[in-house]
Amino acid sequence: MREVLVRKLKEVTSEVLETMFYLVPEHLEGGSSGGEGEYVVEIPIEGGGTKAAIYLSFSSNLAEQMAANFLAEGEVSQPMIIDVLKEAANMMGGNLVSALDKKGEWKLGQPQVYQGVEAYGMVIGLEPVCEFDVDGEILRVYAAGRRGG
Repeated sequence: MREVLVRKLKEVTSEVLETMFYLVPEHLEGGSSGGEGEYVVEIPIEGGGTKAAIYLSFSSNLAEQMAANFLAEGEVSQPMIIDVLKEAANMMGGNLVSALDKKGEWKLGQPQVYQGVEAYGMVIGLEPVCEFDVDGEILRVYAAGRRGG
């Protein structure tokens, strides 16, 4: 199941970034170096008695670029960035649940955006299940049991 999850995460992440944000992610094999992102978006998923979450770690630069591309605006504000990250999480999570669950047993929760130290705390101790180079910025994707409330 883990292999299927990782494969589907790679697919939906690439598809959403390309079609909705006009960005070309390149999957990184073997991990990357560098610090964690300034933003982490938690996507809760629940089904079959399991509560889990996907965590997406974005740098500030990547988050700003996504917001600018999605909204077709040069300058983006902090609230705009957070709204766009939530929307990206909804798209990725929705596509993931649809791809994995043909019986409708899994449900997608509300995405939550964390910043700075709080973002780092959400992924501390987790290993990314996949990583992407997106225009020189690293996007890390984690999957784990639910950490937040």
